[in-house]
Amino acid sequence: MRRVTLLRIPVLLLLLCRAGQTQRNIVPQVGDVATGKVMFELEGILQLNLKPCSGAARDSLMSFHKPYKKRALGEKTCPNGQTFPEFSVEQL
Repeated sequence: MRRVTLLRIPVLLLLLCRAGQTQRNIVPQVGDVATGKVMFELEGILQLNLKPCSGAARDSLMSFHKPYKKRALGEKTCPNGQTFPEFSVEQL
């Protein structure tokens, strides 16, 4: 059991470092709400792409930290035909 936990920590660090090197993360304040595509949700952190249809996620990522509330809004279709599940996330 301990081995699994230790392996999960480097994965989280890799994802966070990778996101920080190539993209600007917006950190919400309590009460902020945003909608978009969930990029990952791991160990109490949820990263949301605010502009998933634009193709360039560089300046459109928001990182929520627990506690937050996530709600499914349904499927969204981009102009290019790509579909994805859209979520609303509120920082508590």
